[in-house]
Amino acid sequence: MCRLSGLQQAKPTFHPYTVDDGLPSNRINHLVRDKAGRIWLSTAKGLSCFDPRHKTIQFRSFDQRDGLTEDQLDDMLSVTETGQIYLGVTGGITYFHPDSLLTSYAAPPLMIYSLKIFDNEARLDSAIEFKQRVQLLADENFFTLSFALLHYVNPEKNQYRYKLEGYDVQWNKANNLNFATYKNVPPGAYTFRVKATSNHGGWQEQERTLQMVILPPWWRTWWAYFGYSFLALTALWVGRREIVKRERLKADLFIRQAEADQLKELDRLKSRFFANISHEFGTPLTLVLNIVKDKMSLWQESGQTAVRVKGEELQVMQRNAQRLLELIDQLLDLSKIEAGSLPLNNQSGDLMAFIRYIAASFHSLAESRRIQYQYGLTPATFGASFDRDKIEKIVTNLLSNAFKFTPEGGKIRLEVTATKQTQYVAVVIKVTDSGIGISPDEQSRIFERFYQVDTSTTRAYEGSGIGLALSKELVELYGGSIGVNSQPGEGTTFTVQLVLEPALTNFLQEAAEALPAVSIEAKTQGKKTSEGKFPYEEKLLIVEDNPDLSAYLKESLATTYQVLEASNGAEALQIALAQVPDLLISDVMMPLMDGFTLCHTLKTDERTSHIPVILLTARAGVNNKLEGLQTGADDYLVKPFDSRELLIRIKNLLENRKKSRERYAKEFILQSTSVALPSADEKFLSKLRDVIEKNLSDEDFTVEELGNTMALSRVQLYRKLYALTNQSPSDLIRSMRLQKAKQLLESRVGNISEIGYQVGFKNPGYFSKSFSKEFGLSPSDFLLSLGAKD
Repeated sequence: MCRLSGLQQAKPTFHPYTVDDGLPSNRINHLVRDKAGRIWLSTAKGLSCFDPRHKTIQFRSFDQRDGLTEDQLDDMLSVTETGQIYLGVTGGITYFHPDSLLTSYAAPPLMIYSLKIFDNEARLDSAIEFKQRVQLLADENFFTLSFALLHYVNPEKNQYRYKLEGYDVQWNKANNLNFATYKNVPPGAYTFRVKATSNHGGWQEQERTLQMVILPPWWRTWWAYFGYSFLALTALWVGRREIVKRERLKADLFIRQAEADQLKELDRLKSRFFANISHEFGTPLTLVLNIVKDKMSLWQESGQTAVRVKGEELQVMQRNAQRLLELIDQLLDLSKIEAGSLPLNNQSGDLMAFIRYIAASFHSLAESRRIQYQYGLTPATFGASFDRDKIEKIVTNLLSNAFKFTPEGGKIRLEVTATKQTQYVAVVIKVTDSGIGISPDEQSRIFERFYQVDTSTTRAYEGSGIGLALSKELVELYGGSIGVNSQPGEGTTFTVQLVLEPALTNFLQEAAEALPAVSIEAKTQGKKTSEGKFPYEEKLLIVEDNPDLSAYLKESLATTYQVLEASNGAEALQIALAQVPDLLISDVMMPLMDGFTLCHTLKTDERTSHIPVILLTARAGVNNKLEGLQTGADDYLVKPFDSRELLIRIKNLLENRKKSRERYAKEFILQSTSVALPSADEKFLSKLRDVIEKNLSDEDFTVEELGNTMALSRVQLYRKLYALTNQSPSDLIRSMRLQKAKQLLESRVGNISEIGYQVGFKNPGYFSKSFSKEFGLSPSDFLLSLGAKD
């Protein structure tokens, strides 16, 4: 059933009515309007009256219990002029006047009369029907409420609805059941509401309510939460205290670890520094001492009172002694600065003239390395009070550093500007180069003592790691600053700012003394290779990045051996592969490839594994020696060394190698392995024997084919085999063929000619001649000797 409303506002709406609104059935057969405007409806479950004027009681229904002969009303329904309503039913007509049925009655009372918990009557301090509020425990959340409408006319027609607000979302229809059961209701505050309707129709405007409170369990009460909060706060406080304590311990541990790391790093830097400085000391000491020892030996042997000394030898001694003195001075200066006992000895003078003199001393070095070297001083003369020794060391270190890291053909520029302020003199010194540059990560550490950017044994540039640190300390003595701006591969600019005292007015007269001598000579490059016949003279390869030491070693050894030279490991490796020397003498710390790597590479390559290697280094520790020997080095000499000792070690190694190859030549042909050789040599000779044996019957098998199979050039194969077996490749092939022929003759597997063909001799006469030369008997005499033995 629908009701149309809102026509006056031009907004018509339909309102549907169903059994939920009081209709006895949703099936309506007939309807009529009575004189009072009420609508009567015949349905499948009785007669119903709808009063659209009534806001609350809109439906009143009647059925057999109210006097109708039946509930199923399918016949006609009509209203007479007098207001009577006639209803057709099976077997007759029922009529009545609406006013006689719709007598107003007072609404019957509704009450809640029972509360059961788990089917047991609740124990309350008073009857439930008089209570407005009920409080239950947490475990009393399974309960049943009973209620009743006190209307006794057809009480079976009483209908109920209930709702537990806070728990139910909508009203529950109980029909004519007068109880409501709830299970496992959570703790909380609720309102139970119940409505009822009687046979007079319409739900009552008033309803019965009951406030219900289900208490939470003890662990959810306020005092429990208070306890939880107290425990949580206590735990937080304790935890916070522990965290603070732990953080303090961590901070202390971090500080201690940082201090330990700093000490460890300092120890590492010092160890590296002393390793480098020992290398720096070792090379010039070796040169000076050996030249002196040579002259003393000559003096002792000749018995003369005077010994001739070459000018070149004096230059080498002076240059290297000066280098030692500079290193010692730098170390002493650092120790004095650290002790706070290095004063400034300022004297008035022409600052620009002094710096110009220092800069000019680098011209020869720039020319020898084809470096475009310029310097500009503004103004040309400038009087100031300065310590000549300190300024010289600052400028010299910066220029030396620039030349050290600038390749041939590069550019270096020195710029000095000086300006007079009110009470002091401001000096700016800039040294710019086009060298290799410094990475951003390294720039912050290059002024640390003992720190070096390249710490490997392949560092391309010598140095002790104290030059820039000393410069920084000296600059700070003047209250100045030093900074660096660099890009890797693009060059570096060092900027020094100094604060000097003004000079006296007569500084030119006071500065009349001679300027200090500053001499930096260009390094001489020795010849890289020596020509010599091969293999009749033994050939040595010297690998040393210091030109003076390389030249001295070459001069000492050239009277006895052919000498090849290389300035770094990479260059030496190429020479060794191309010319296969009889022995190699190598420094450890070299650019591009260090001595350890060079030795390991040579010893693991079939082409060069037989070459004896002597390592020269300033690192005298046991671990350093073990590291060198583990790479396969045959001997190890610590700088400074005696050149006579080096000559003896070279001679012993070459003689031992010669004896070993003489023994091994015979055993190789006889396929014996009693002589121990390095694994690379064993593999090489094993492969070589297999190749030769597979081609014994091939008379056309040549040395070139053997070299191609072994991946060696003819020269490399010749040198390698001569070093291992004391035989040339052709002699070795012939010896193996003849040895095989001897074995076949002993086994009598054919006649002499057939055996000769089997081992690659197509000419029987040549076979017989070669056999006689090898064993002292012709093949036929050899067979006769075998018969005599039998």
